[in-house]
Parts: sequence; structure tokens; C-alpha cells
Amino acid sequence: MNFITEIRRMLGRMGAEERRRAVEALRELIYEDAYERTCPTDDGDNVACRRCGSLAVVRKGDDRTGIHRWVCKDCHRTFRDAPDTIITRSRLKPAVWMRYLECFVDLLPLRECAKRCKVSLRSAWLMRMRLIESIRLHLPDFHA
Repeated sequence: MNFITEIRRMLGRMGAEERRRAVEALRELIYEDAYERTCPTDDGDNVACRRCGSLAVVRKGDDRTGIHRWVCKDCHRTFRDAPDTIITRSRLKPAVWMRYLECFVDLLPLRECAKRCKVSLRSAWLMRMRLIESIRLHLPDFHA
């Protein structure tokens, strides 16, 4: 929780212009996750099972978004050949994420974020955790 409190403390000290730039930076991060890093591969040469790491996988159709699905011959688990990002794991539209970013930067409570984004309280909490994890991975020196 130390990382979370540090982010909230830094966001709390930001002025209006700095908050606007923070929202823009986080939007670019979401767009990068949504549109630039979700390109699936067409061959099974580079695909490994996410559970056991086996390279013995075969293609098993596509999911509803058109990303290839694979099944492992060793552990029989099915998985998608897409990077694990905020957007690929979410059923919410990117517009909802953009609205949530503004709530996050404005330090609104979870209930208010859920109300403004029209999602459940649990979804708002999960969105916050995913966003913080993404910030941790992509922006390790996030300073105001």
C-alpha cells in the first residue's frame, strides 16, 4: 500500500495543469495498452502456455474480439495470445477507462468513481488496482 499512498500524495499536491498532464500521460498508457500492444501472432512458433510454459500448443479458433486462442497439449489449458494489459483483461470500453482516469487523478472516492463511470463498486476497485499496477510497471518514477 506504500506505493498507492505515495501516488495519492503526489496527485494531491498537483496543480490543475499538472493534473491535466497526468491524465494525458495515463491516457497514452491506456491507448498504448489498448491498440499498440495487442497484436496477436499468426504462427504458433512463439506461443508458450502461460500455466506450464510448454511450447506444445495448437490453435483453437478465435475469441469474440478476433484474437487467436490456443490450447496446451500438456496441461490442456486454453489461453489467448495477447499481452496481459489493462485493456486485454477488461470487458470495459476504453472510454470508461478514460473517464475513470479523470476520477483517479482527481482523487475521488471509489463510490464516486463507480457512480461516474457507471460500474459496480467492485469494478471500480479492480480498475484502481489495475491502473496502479500499470503505473508501477510502466512509470516507475511517477513524480509530481
